[in-house]
Amino acid sequence: MSPRVKGVLLGLVLLAAGGAAGAVGMRIYDFHLAKEWMQRAPVDKRNALLAHVLDRRLDLDDTQRERLKEALEAQRPAFEALVAESAPRRAELRQELVEECRSFLRPAQFRRLERLNDVATLREQGGLP
Repeated sequence: MSPRVKGVLLGLVLLAAGGAAGAVGMRIYDFHLAKEWMQRAPVDKRNALLAHVLDRRLDLDDTQRERLKEALEAQRPAFEALVAESAPRRAELRQELVEECRSFLRPAQFRRLERLNDVATLREQGGLP
């Protein structure tokens, strides 16, 4: 095999490997974004996404799809109560982390962290999307 053909084949292999690595990386990033969104999204949006995913993964028929929506809606008040109940503890843990980070962050970094914490607190209280 000539060096030129080897070079072309090597280039094609590297291109395919790069494409595969990029696809895997995007899938991981998408999963991260979905997970982050699910932690912040309102309950009705979470339920809609969960119903969609289960519908696709389980190949639900129309009756099953409707019963799943009913089951998710029935659980909604309990889930909302759980989220509201845990909000003060989440805020407390977040504040403890901020205070612990004060010891190793530079002043400018710490100010940015405090602003991020303020945004997270507002979001949790329903003040931000």
